[in-house]
Amino acid sequence: METVLITGATGTIGGQLIPLLIQNGYAIRILTRNKTKGAINTAIYEWDIEKNYIEEGALEGVDHIIHLAGSSVSERWTSKRKQQILDSRIKAANLLFQHSNHPLKTFISASGISYYGTKTVDKIFKEEDIIKFNQSDFLAYVTHNWEKAADQFASKADRVIKVRTPVVMSKTGGALERIAKPIKMYVGSPLGTGKQWIPWVHIDDLCKAYLTAIQHHNLSGAINVSAPEHITNKSLTKAIAKKLKRPILLPKVPGFILRLLFGKMAAIVLKGSRVDGSKITQFDFDYKYKTISSALDDLL
Repeated sequence: METVLITGATGTIGGQLIPLLIQNGYAIRILTRNKTKGAINTAIYEWDIEKNYIEEGALEGVDHIIHLAGSSVSERWTSKRKQQILDSRIKAANLLFQHSNHPLKTFISASGISYYGTKTVDKIFKEEDIIKFNQSDFLAYVTHNWEKAADQFASKADRVIKVRTPVVMSKTGGALERIAKPIKMYVGSPLGTGKQWIPWVHIDDLCKAYLTAIQHHNLSGAINVSAPEHITNKSLTKAIAKKLKRPILLPKVPGFILRLLFGKMAAIVLKGSRVDGSKITQFDFDYKYKTISSALDDLL
């Protein structure tokens, strides 16, 4: 039985990924700051990024590492918060690297489609595109450094995989819940121009992609995991409202209002480009939820 060590296991993705891996015959270990929050049927080990500490034995005999840990970017970006966002991803990966003293089969790191830049353009981005990002684009800066921290595992792992993730559609704890809430209260509306693209993926497909990444030994490097249907903020808002049988009564929320409320963090919802998520389909993977309508049928 192969062993998978997961960071960030208590989050939305980890909570659904762990049962899937167990069902497929993997032994699971998790690294957590609080052992009382461990998942069922897992071995729980403690770590502390700030203290450069990982509990003894956590990495012994591990075949695969899945690095999901990362503080939420959906809070106002103060200087302190920005540092937390960076450290929770990059310092955490560096800590794993320092304490990993035996060869790994796979190191898989979560990443984001913000790698391509926080912007709205006509281009549909693919993994092989060469990206020059603006240093003032905080999310792009974080993601490039996040992937750079993952790449160092090429010296210790047979494969390094970076899962570039868009908006994850899930029943709880994600973007859908936040978008649907005001719509249910009859105060939902598109944001900014409403024309910004919203790359997305159903959480079931995302978790299946992580399983595929472990199982297919020819898969390596960056992979976009994004549903094939391209939607805008406006079309997503309308689709959710239709599914909930609610009207959209209010006009679009102007971008300057969101920037006043959230500062530079508003770029998360005001900007967005399309990505091509077809690379992984070359490895016996198929998206179950190809359209936003099918995803909402399941989740709402």
